[in-house]
Amino acid sequence: MYKIKLLVSAAVIALCSTSALAQDAASEQRAIEIYQSLYPNVSAEDAAIRVSADFLNEMRDVQSCLSDKPEFAGMYVKHEPQYKVVTRFTKKGNKTLKQCTKNKLFKAVGANASLIDLNEGADAATSALEGSYIDFGLNVDIEKNKVFVEVEKDNFALAKSLLKGEVDNKVVKIKVGDSFQAGSYASVVAGLQIQGCTAGFSVVNNVGVRGMSTAAHCGNSQAVAGSPQVFRGEILYANNTDLQWHNNPNDVYLPRVFNPFTGGATSVKGAQYSAPLVANSVIVCKLGPVTGETCGTYKGFFRWTNESGIGVFPTVDSGSGVMGARGDSGGPVYHVNSSGLIAFGAVAGGDFGSVLYYTPLEGYDQLQLRILTE
Repeated sequence: MYKIKLLVSAAVIALCSTSALAQDAASEQRAIEIYQSLYPNVSAEDAAIRVSADFLNEMRDVQSCLSDKPEFAGMYVKHEPQYKVVTRFTKKGNKTLKQCTKNKLFKAVGANASLIDLNEGADAATSALEGSYIDFGLNVDIEKNKVFVEVEKDNFALAKSLLKGEVDNKVVKIKVGDSFQAGSYASVVAGLQIQGCTAGFSVVNNVGVRGMSTAAHCGNSQAVAGSPQVFRGEILYANNTDLQWHNNPNDVYLPRVFNPFTGGATSVKGAQYSAPLVANSVIVCKLGPVTGETCGTYKGFFRWTNESGIGVFPTVDSGSGVMGARGDSGGPVYHVNSSGLIAFGAVAGGDFGSVLYYTPLEGYDQLQLRILTE
């Protein structure tokens, strides 16, 4: 390894966290107790169903099944007064939902904007405001079927004028944030230095929450550009993956790679799985704040053994020179072709010489994450 040693409600976070804990009887009981502390009118039997790993997996499967439907407008959990998993659609909701589940806990409701519309609105708002001096927060609200841009009162008029004509005002709404603090937002891009490691590609999970990825062997307490990040999940050397992700609801996560040595930023145009690649067929690069951009030839999947165990990771070899060093872990790994920069994964480690190992897109899939692209 190389290292230096759109918003979710608290209720939904609690659901996901407790579901992850339910690995044995003791942790499952603790998960039930946490859920009942949030919703005291729920029986232990019902709480057990709602925090079970099986039900969380079912939600993920339904989300995956619906994700390619153009009418899909997102999914969220409503805990009270009646528990249900709300799935939103711009049309044919019941018919589409039945293609993915017969579970009556899932309910289809209407929506004016699709998830595609919401994400396009968020991207358009970000593009319109990021070049200004205005601090802003941005939230894709699935429940309200809107994108909310939050600014300080003094900047409201300017922000509104910058957004005019750039966004669909039926989808994107601007408001003054009562608790918004100047300087509390950061534009997060791959390549920035974090605690002992490097920020990887910006990602989005299966319910539309955006964040920052990095290597799991990096610490779970992270900040980027002075903005504290909330740890969301990780896989550390299991299933050939070394990946974690974080987010801050006030930050904006952009599909770009920043080179700290040149000051330039490059848009991420696509993402590529490594398994189908032919050895020696492509040039693969990585970017980190310690050694900058270095490149080598893709060599295929190799078994890598270090002090933390054994894994099978895709490998890049420059033939000579240093591919990476301590502090580059978690940084973006990519290929550049005629389409632009194509994301491959995140730096996992290497031999401190010409060889580098990385977590491929297959690892992001295990965390239900997708790399953001333009």
